[in-house]
Amino acid sequence: MKARSALVLIGMSFVVPVLMCASTFYVNALAGSDSNLGTSPSSPWKTLEKVNTHKYEAGDRIMLRAGSRWEGQLVLSVSGAVGAPIVVDRYGDGALPHIDGDGKVENVIELVNVEQIEVRHIEITNLGEQPGVRRGVLIAADDFGTAHHVLVSDLYI
Repeated sequence: MKARSALVLIGMSFVVPVLMCASTFYVNALAGSDSNLGTSPSSPWKTLEKVNTHKYEAGDRIMLRAGSRWEGQLVLSVSGAVGAPIVVDRYGDGALPHIDGDGKVENVIELVNVEQIEVRHIEITNLGEQPGVRRGVLIAADDFGTAHHVLVSDLYI
């Protein structure tokens, strides 16, 4: 019994430093600017391009402003860690944040070769004028092995 307790304490000591370094990034299509630090609701980023190019760390959170609307694609290319997933969610009151591929992208949200990711509370559309291959969300592991803890919930597609 004592050995088991020691293992739990040792395992937890690795999670705590990861969580202490985690950051929260805010994105607001109406009031943001990509020259902002993005680390507070009063100085959010504006575009998905900024979100897509940032290099996230385990435990980071990407918070999309309720009522905001973006055209394009959200691509996460970095994995979180066990107990410290990278989370995409909404903040503020109002309608779900809305990402519209506008028929110009194949996948509005793309999670390829990543794990320890959570995506919640987003509206997704991808209608186009011409027929084509379009998806709201693509989750794929291509020559990656088993991807663990890829969670999508409360999406309106």
